[in-house]
Amino acid sequence: MGQLRSAFKLMGFTDMIEVAMFADILTIKEAFEFNHLVKTTEDFFLTSCCCPVWFNMTKKNYSELYKHMSPSVSPMIASGRILKKLYPDCRVVFIAPCIAKKAEIKEEELKGAIDFVINFRELKEIFNALQINPAELPGEEKDQALSAEALRQNGRGKFFGKDGCQQDQPQQADKVKGEKSGRCGKL
Repeated sequence: MGQLRSAFKLMGFTDMIEVAMFADILTIKEAFEFNHLVKTTEDFFLTSCCCPVWFNMTKKNYSELYKHMSPSVSPMIASGRILKKLYPDCRVVFIAPCIAKKAEIKEEELKGAIDFVINFRELKEIFNALQINPAELPGEEKDQALSAEALRQNGRGKFFGKDGCQQDQPQQADKVKGEKSGRCGKL
């Protein structure tokens, strides 16, 4: 991460914050929601809110399922909202694994949290155009609320871009509740 921070500074960015911390925070929030909303074996709760394609497909085509979805925003939106509260004049650029994040920031109820989205392919093209090779740059470490080591040991937020990672959220709910519930609704 230190080499990427150096690359972004070469591009003119002031700072870089890893969104994994916000993903971890939202996982805990959804674990509490799960424990609050799922009381019987007939109850179910859909925890995936990070993928705008999944969220909007459920909202538009499966209204019965949509009412069982978490009201949480994605880690991207949460991070932007918090950064803008801390630094009101800042511009937030999100580096995304998926182009669907570009549409997410245009949704009426989410506008203003993120100013721009650059996907991984676009970032690679920018690095190439500016002749920036992050692997060749010196690392620059900066303390964040959770260190990279703490995230590796405890946090699952780094894996939100990986297929199926949010399937772990019911297990996070079990950790919060202190027991194994085994309740999870899936499509």
